[in-house]
Amino acid sequence: MKALVLRNLDRKVPKNNTSRVRNWLAKGSLGSGGTTVFENILGIGALVPWHKHEVEEVIIPFEGEGECQTEGGVERFGPGEVVIIPARAFHTVRSIGAEPLRLLAVFPSADVDAGTVWREPISSEKNELEDSNI
Repeated sequence: MKALVLRNLDRKVPKNNTSRVRNWLAKGSLGSGGTTVFENILGIGALVPWHKHEVEEVIIPFEGEGECQTEGGVERFGPGEVVIIPARAFHTVRSIGAEPLRLLAVFPSADVDAGTVWREPISSEKNELEDSNI
Protein backbone atom coordinates (compact mmCIF):
# COMPACT_ATOMS: atom_id res chain seq x y z
CA MET A 1 0.00 0.00 0.00
CA LYS A 2 1.31 3.44 -0.94
CA ALA A 3 1.48 6.51 1.35
CA LEU A 4 -0.76 9.45 0.51
CA VAL A 5 1.11 12.78 0.34
CA LEU A 6 -1.04 15.91 0.34
CA ARG A 7 0.74 18.76 -1.41
CA ASN A 8 -0.07 22.42 -1.92
CA LEU A 9 -2.64 22.63 0.88
CA ASP A 10 -3.88 26.15 1.67
CA ARG A 11 -2.38 27.78 4.78
CA LYS A 12 -4.56 30.80 5.56
CA VAL A 13 -4.06 33.24 8.45
CA PRO A 14 -6.71 35.14 10.45
CA LYS A 15 -8.02 38.35 8.87
CA ASN A 16 -7.97 40.26 12.17
CA ASN A 17 -7.47 39.84 15.93
CA THR A 18 -10.91 38.39 16.65
CA SER A 19 -11.00 35.93 13.75
CA ARG A 20 -9.59 32.43 13.39
CA VAL A 21 -8.68 29.96 10.68
CA ARG A 22 -8.87 26.17 10.48
CA ASN A 23 -6.42 24.80 7.93
CA TRP A 24 -7.58 21.19 7.53
CA LEU A 25 -4.58 18.87 7.09
CA ALA A 26 -6.10 15.38 7.40
CA LYS A 27 -9.69 14.14 7.46
CA GLY A 28 -11.88 11.69 5.61
CA SER A 29 -12.51 13.95 2.62
CA LEU A 30 -8.73 14.45 2.27
CA GLY A 31 -8.03 10.71 2.35
CA SER A 32 -7.62 9.88 6.06
CA GLY A 33 -9.29 6.69 7.23
CA GLY A 34 -9.45 7.38 10.95
CA THR A 35 -7.89 10.71 11.98
CA THR A 36 -8.66 14.42 11.72
CA VAL A 37 -5.91 17.04 12.06
CA PHE A 38 -6.18 20.76 11.52
CA GLU A 39 -4.03 23.78 12.20
CA ASN A 40 -6.08 26.25 14.21
CA ILE A 41 -4.82 29.84 14.24
CA LEU A 42 -6.60 32.25 16.58
CA GLY A 43 -5.98 35.97 16.35
CA ILE A 44 -5.05 37.87 19.51
CA GLY A 45 -8.15 37.67 21.69
CA ALA A 46 -10.01 35.26 19.36
CA LEU A 47 -11.81 32.21 20.72
CA VAL A 48 -13.36 28.92 19.69
CA PRO A 49 -16.95 29.00 21.03
CA TRP A 50 -18.27 26.40 23.50
CA HIS A 51 -18.60 22.97 21.89
CA LYS A 52 -17.99 19.25 22.43
CA HIS A 53 -16.94 16.28 20.33
CA GLU A 54 -17.87 12.60 20.59
CA VAL A 55 -14.14 11.78 20.65
CA GLU A 56 -11.23 13.21 22.62
CA GLU A 57 -9.27 16.17 21.26
CA VAL A 58 -5.52 16.59 21.58
CA ILE A 59 -4.21 20.15 21.22
CA ILE A 60 -0.54 20.77 20.45
CA PRO A 61 0.36 24.49 20.61
CA PHE A 62 3.29 25.87 18.60
CA GLU A 63 3.02 29.65 19.05
CA GLY A 64 1.22 32.03 21.38
CA GLU A 65 -0.57 31.36 24.64
CA GLY A 66 -3.99 29.88 25.16
CA GLU A 67 -6.61 29.12 27.70
CA CYS A 68 -8.87 26.07 27.62
CA GLN A 69 -12.02 26.27 29.69
CA THR A 70 -14.19 23.26 30.48
CA GLU A 71 -17.04 22.91 32.91
CA GLY A 72 -14.35 21.67 35.33
CA GLY A 73 -12.16 24.78 35.22
CA VAL A 74 -9.65 26.81 33.22
CA GLU A 75 -6.16 25.72 32.14
CA ARG A 76 -3.54 27.95 30.51
CA PHE A 77 -1.18 26.43 27.95
CA GLY A 78 1.58 27.28 25.50
CA PRO A 79 4.28 25.83 23.25
CA GLY A 80 5.86 22.62 24.52
CA GLU A 81 2.67 21.55 26.32
CA VAL A 82 -0.18 19.27 25.25
CA VAL A 83 -3.86 19.63 26.14
CA ILE A 84 -6.09 16.55 26.16
CA ILE A 85 -9.82 17.24 26.23
CA PRO A 86 -11.97 14.21 27.07
CA ALA A 87 -14.71 13.05 24.72
CA ARG A 88 -18.07 14.76 25.24
CA ALA A 89 -16.60 17.54 27.47
CA PHE A 90 -17.91 20.99 26.58
CA HIS A 91 -14.95 23.35 26.14
CA THR A 92 -13.76 26.62 24.67
CA VAL A 93 -10.27 27.73 23.63
CA ARG A 94 -9.10 31.35 23.71
CA SER A 95 -5.96 33.14 22.53
CA ILE A 96 -4.65 35.12 25.53
CA GLY A 97 -1.11 36.11 24.54
CA ALA A 98 0.46 39.04 22.71
CA GLU A 99 0.65 37.07 19.45
CA PRO A 100 -1.81 34.77 17.63
CA LEU A 101 -2.25 31.26 19.02
CA ARG A 102 -1.21 28.57 16.52
CA LEU A 103 -1.92 24.93 17.34
CA LEU A 104 -2.68 21.53 15.91
CA ALA A 105 -5.93 19.84 16.87
CA VAL A 106 -5.93 16.04 16.52
CA PHE A 107 -8.93 13.70 16.76
CA PRO A 108 -9.27 9.89 16.47
CA SER A 109 -12.00 10.22 13.84
CA ALA A 110 -11.92 10.90 10.10
CA ASP A 111 -15.12 13.00 10.41
CA VAL A 112 -14.97 14.86 13.72
CA ASP A 113 -17.55 17.42 12.56
CA ALA A 114 -20.26 14.72 12.48
CA GLY A 115 -20.08 14.36 16.27
CA THR A 116 -19.51 18.02 17.21
CA VAL A 117 -22.20 19.98 19.07
CA TRP A 118 -21.96 23.79 19.32
CA ARG A 119 -23.54 25.73 22.21
CA GLU A 120 -22.89 29.00 20.38
CA PRO A 121 -22.58 29.75 16.66
CA ILE A 122 -19.35 28.33 15.22
CA SER A 123 -18.75 31.66 13.47
CA SER A 124 -20.08 35.18 13.96
CA GLU A 125 -19.26 38.74 12.93
CA LYS A 126 -17.30 39.19 16.18
CA ASN A 127 -15.64 35.77 16.00
CA GLU A 128 -15.30 34.91 12.32
CA LEU A 129 -14.09 31.45 11.25
CA GLU A 130 -12.53 30.72 7.87
CA ASP A 131 -11.80 27.15 6.75
CA SER A 132 -9.34 25.95 4.14
CA ASN A 133 -8.93 22.58 2.43
CA ILE A 134 -12.52 21.60 3.11
